[in-house]
Amino acid sequence: MKDEIKYRVCSYDEILPLKGRDAKYCGFQYGNTAIYIGAFVENKIIGVCGYIIKKDKIEFVNDVVSLDYRNKGIYSILWKERQCRIKNIPHKKEYAYSTKMSIDKYIKE
Repeated sequence: MKDEIKYRVCSYDEILPLKGRDAKYCGFQYGNTAIYIGAFVENKIIGVCGYIIKKDKIEFVNDVVSLDYRNKGIYSILWKERQCRIKNIPHKKEYAYSTKMSIDKYIKE
């Protein structure tokens, strides 16, 4: 049976298992100041994307999917979840710092 993936808002503490091997370019420096959306399999975090609201801007932060679950469309779903959540937040600009791995997603969307 295929793993069932559940998506939900989660805490900073819940995303910490992704640090290290899965997120070597992601510093997780925003702590509890960001809002995180996690992807979970059997209550184990396998991916996350986050955002911070700064006056009239929204910064995308801490996007990562576990190495074992990449190339399965999880990041695309996390991206759409985040976009749904921010669409009703008044803001003029969205921005992020990106790696080579994710730059195409930011440009495309």
